[in-house]
Amino acid sequence: MTEYSTELKNGWLALYTPTPQVRPGTDSAWTPLSSYTALTGGAWLRRIVSLEPANECVNYVLRITAPSGSLIIEVNGEGIFQGVSEGAPLEFDVTYHVSLGDNTITLWLTGAPQQISLCAVPCQ
Repeated sequence: MTEYSTELKNGWLALYTPTPQVRPGTDSAWTPLSSYTALTGGAWLRRIVSLEPANECVNYVLRITAPSGSLIIEVNGEGIFQGVSEGAPLEFDVTYHVSLGDNTITLWLTGAPQQISLCAVPCQ
């Protein structure tokens, strides 16, 4: 099996906040974002990704190229990363944080990312 990658460009919801400490309270606070490339300033982004059973063993890897600055990544409410992005591509094995069906990816960042992808990588 070869690696399968899905760019998560569309379907995001945004909540603009000056700092990551201002967390979304209700679903009504989120607004649709045409594409994450339209993001300006500090904001929370949220997207639901549905995973189907794979025919072979796979690990799920979240890849993101974010602008330099603060970055928080959560998958299904679990913290994956909190720190500073230097603008270089980042990669996180999220296999143990996702499940079949709907999964929620939440990010807080300052500025538009260049790319966000979820990849199914064959097990070693």
